Amino acid sequence: MRERDISFDGIRTAAMCGILACHICCGIDGAQIFAVCFAETFNYTFFALSALLFGMSFHVGVDHGWRPLPFMWKRITRLGTSFWPVVIAMFVLFSIMGIGFSKRDVVMNMCFLSWFAEMPSLGHLWFLTMIVMCYALFLALSHLRRKPRLWEWMAGFVACSALHYAMESKGYIFLILFFSAVLFTYSREFMSWAKKVDWRLLTIGTLAANGIATFLFCKDILLLESFATEHVAAVCGLLILAWLYRIFSYCQPCRFITFLSGISFEIYLVHAPLCFGIFSVYTWFSGISLAEGILLIIALSIALAVVLKQISKRLMPILCYKPHI
Repeated sequence: MRERDISFDGIRTAAMCGILACHICCGIDGAQIFAVCFAETFNYTFFALSALLFGMSFHVGVDHGWRPLPFMWKRITRLGTSFWPVVIAMFVLFSIMGIGFSKRDVVMNMCFLSWFAEMPSLGHLWFLTMIVMCYALFLALSHLRRKPRLWEWMAGFVACSALHYAMESKGYIFLILFFSAVLFTYSREFMSWAKKVDWRLLTIGTLAANGIATFLFCKDILLLESFATEHVAAVCGLLILAWLYRIFSYCQPCRFITFLSGISFEIYLVHAPLCFGIFSVYTWFSGISLAEGILLIIALSIALAVVLKQISKRLMPILCYKPHI
């Protein structure tokens, strides 16, 4: 059995902190530019981490009778046992507060299609739509008999970039899918590079790339979801992932970081409504200071995530059965 690498716990926690910082900045006047920086970079870090872990699981398991469909079903169910309670609770709150929604909105959100049926305070759930699309992509890639050739990758990159440029809004779906496909396919090669590259060179490159990207965001040269931004963010996100891996390989994550990693998905689900919008702590507690609001968001996010994790654990034995496939 392959030993679990807890370095990934550190990466997952760090990426979650980046997304949390993003949404906190969204609710602070004048800090929205930093929200964009955090969002663009750490979203790609999350997707890259998912692709790498799936890719390594595939490459390790393929020699031991690994079956992709049951594995994917388990992952989807794992998402659902935390995701569905949040969606149900939010629609109950919408009903109580008189916020209108249709049956289509409910069905779309319950089917992980929140990106195409956005509701107030649930905009961050686009991530679930994207991650399920990545899972479907990984399933398809796992059935290929050979790795795509260089010209096929290049053609795919050009096609995805063209689709992104043509579609503009939501067009970055295709770039995320492309980079996820590359990392899934070459997960072992990427991790081998991350382990061997000179750490000083990696540190300089990571800090320089992200520093330049932040400067370009502040100068409005890079704009949210623009064609150039998504390419830059992908590179920055990958560098951060490799850099964090080297850090946490040398300095093993402490128990608290590992604990936060275990509830990182639940934190993602519950934290955004607390940061801005109708459910924001600043809306419900209008007299609190900025610092008090940030501390309250963090504390409530962790507390709600722990509760949600317990609900998920109780739902898992009910829903996570093995389909006959």
